[in-house]
Formats: sequence, C-alpha cells, structure tokens
Amino acid sequence: MEQLSDDYLVSKTSLHKDIEFINRALEQENILLNVTHKGIYIDGNENQIQRAIKHFLSLYIHKQDDYYLNQLMKSFIGDDSFEQITKLLFERFESVVVQSSEHYLSSLLISITIQLKRLCLGYSIPEESDFLFNHIRYMQSYLIASELAKTLELTFNVTFSTNDIKYLSKLFFAHRIIDENVIVDDSFYEQIIRRITKKIGDIESVDLSGDGKLFHSLLSHFPPMITRLQKQIRIINPLLDEIKQEYSKLFSVLWYALSDLERKFDIHLNDHEISFLLIHFQIALDKAADANNIVIICQYGCSSSNLILNKVRKFLPSKDNIEVYSVAKLNSTKLSNVNLIITTLDIKNINKPMVKISSLLNKQDNQNIIQA
Repeated sequence: MEQLSDDYLVSKTSLHKDIEFINRALEQENILLNVTHKGIYIDGNENQIQRAIKHFLSLYIHKQDDYYLNQLMKSFIGDDSFEQITKLLFERFESVVVQSSEHYLSSLLISITIQLKRLCLGYSIPEESDFLFNHIRYMQSYLIASELAKTLELTFNVTFSTNDIKYLSKLFFAHRIIDENVIVDDSFYEQIIRRITKKIGDIESVDLSGDGKLFHSLLSHFPPMITRLQKQIRIINPLLDEIKQEYSKLFSVLWYALSDLERKFDIHLNDHEISFLLIHFQIALDKAADANNIVIICQYGCSSSNLILNKVRKFLPSKDNIEVYSVAKLNSTKLSNVNLIITTLDIKNINKPMVKISSLLNKQDNQNIIQA
C-alpha cells in the first residue's frame, strides 16, 4: 500500500476507501481484492474475474452511444482493441450480428474484449464442470466462436484454448447470437434438409417437419459445412467423445441419413461434422419429446454408475438424457436443468427430485424411478 500511495500521490486512507468501493462493486460475483504485505490480489476463478470486470465497467456506461462506448473502453483497456473487435465481428459475421439488438451487441463486444485482454495477460478460462445436456445448447454457437477465435489469434497474437473457445461460444449463446439467425435463400438446400429431417423424424418416430427453428438452423449450417468438406477444412468438436457416448443411437442415425450427401457432393463426412449436426437435431428432439435430464450419482465416479446407467436405459424412454456424475463433480455443477437425481448415496441440501436406490438396482428401485 505504501508503494501505491507513493506512485499515485494519494493517502493510504484514500486507497483503502477506493478498495472498499471496488469490493462493494465486485461482491456480487463472490470475489474480492485482498491487500497483503506483498501487494493487492484478486481472490476468485477466471470466469468470476471476467464477469466482475464487466460489472465494474457497467457502472460507468451511462448511455448506448458508439463513440462514447469506444472512448470508455479505450480509456479502460488502454488501446483500441474494442473498436478492432467490433470491426472484425461486423466484417466476418454481419449477417448474424445485424439481427441482434444494440444492447446485446454492446454487451457481447465488452465481454469479448475483456476475455481477449485477459488472454493477452496470460489468463485462460479453466475447464468448467457442466452436464452434456447444458453444454450441447451452447455448442450451437461453437462454429462462430471458433472462427472468431482464429481471427483474433492472428490479429492480436494470442492463443485461444479449447476452453476459451467454449467460453466464447457461451458468450454468443447468452447474447442470443447463434447460427440459426443466418438466412440462406437456397431452395436446393431446402429440399435436402427437408428430406433429411423427414428421414430422421421417421426413424425417431417424431414429427420434425413443423420445427422452423430446426429448419433455419440447418439451412444456415449446411452450406458452410459442405464447403468445409469440399475444401477438406477440418473442424474439431471438443465434446465429440461425450456426444458419441451419450447420443450413440442418434449419432448412428445421422450417419445413415446423411450418407447420400457424400455421393451428391463428392465429400467425405467425419465424426466431428456429424456431431455438430447432431446438436441441432438433439435439441429439436428434446423439445418435441419433452425429454427429462437425469443424473446418476455414485461416490467415486464411473464403474458402478455405468452399471446402473445401462440398467436404467432399458426401462426409461430413449428420449431422456441420462448422465453419470461423481459427488465431487455434482457439488461444482449448476443443477437448474436437472429433472431427477438417481443415487446410491445419502445426498443432502440439494433441492431436486431424488431417488435413492440399492447398488444392484432391484425391481422396487425400478418402480421408484419410473414413479418419480
């Protein structure tokens, strides 16, 4: 504190008051500035820190004016990266962003700028613990996020990890910017998409023909997908293994339904492209079937829970999303979208429907799960 007092020519009392003011602004993100004899440190994970920085910035945003916002961000960040990111986003994704409200766009640009500046300082987003049925919704924006990340890497000489791109895709999703906003006027693709949608709907015994959201998502997804495959541009889905395990049936159905595309366009499909398409269909099937999100909990993780998982899958509807989690992972994951927890343990302080079962899953356990 003494060094800071000398550097900024202010008293220690004033510095303490400033830190108290900052901490009051940051407390809603559960982080604090801590003062020690070695310096001032922030206690919190990187997600919390970035949200807190944005919240603190919001205290000074008094009007939605481009010039005002550019000047404020330049003053806060110390360079014109906010303006550069704005320009890049409109140049590369104009058809997507122009349909979003000014408020959402400003908020998104601020979040991306904060993430970029933190990356420049060496602070990357850690891996987040979350259920696959939550992750899969954010992945609707992953392709946009991945493309923007590559552009930002070249422009600002930084490296986005897989977790950083996932976080960026969450930012897009949270600000209502996803692929389905892109409008493609192409009757040729329309016919292909309607034929594939009908084929998958028939196999899954679900009528998907009236799902406009699915149709427009696929209509925006198909042309760039075909171009990538024709030019042999490979993209990576970081959730591929989880998707193949959790949605193995739909994954196989998609390979079958899309096999004609390889001959029609002289392309070779791959698991990653199939998995990105699966995201759109799984969300549509969940909506149509009113699927439940079910979590199986065991003490240590996987072997005993996987045994229970295989038994449960035999009598619960195939539409339900069922995942295996350990207690430790459960405690660090948001449960807002969970409909039912199945466990062999006594778990307290969780406000969700729960069925306690025996480790061997007997007939009474089966009945209790079905009734829940």
